[in-house]
Amino acid sequence: MANSETVAELQRFIETQKFSADAWKRRMLNPSDTAMCQRMEALLNDMARKVLALVQADAKPSMVASAIASALRSTSTMEFDTEEREFICDEISRMAKIANVKVGNTLNRWLYGAFLGTLINLFRGPARG
Repeated sequence: MANSETVAELQRFIETQKFSADAWKRRMLNPSDTAMCQRMEALLNDMARKVLALVQADAKPSMVASAIASALRSTSTMEFDTEEREFICDEISRMAKIANVKVGNTLNRWLYGAFLGTLINLFRGPARG
């Protein structure tokens, strides 16, 4: 049976506005426009709902990590600027930590591209998050 604390934390993650003006200010960045923030919010919430469903179904961590990787593969990095991509990756990393899965290698490949992401992963060692 799914850990009720993990389920509750994922539900809070979904309910929280992750890309608010205050969140951007904490990163010392100017916020993206409202439409882009809504797009980013929808992306993360859709991903978190999939993760939540898998956690509730007691899926293996590898299945949860695969769902995150699949969602990222279907999202073009070209839709976002550098700060937006980094913010998205930080939030995905936070969500993955809640679900107790490692997605660092996946995030590096999405953020930096397959070649550079693979090099980073090779030199950095095992995924940390």
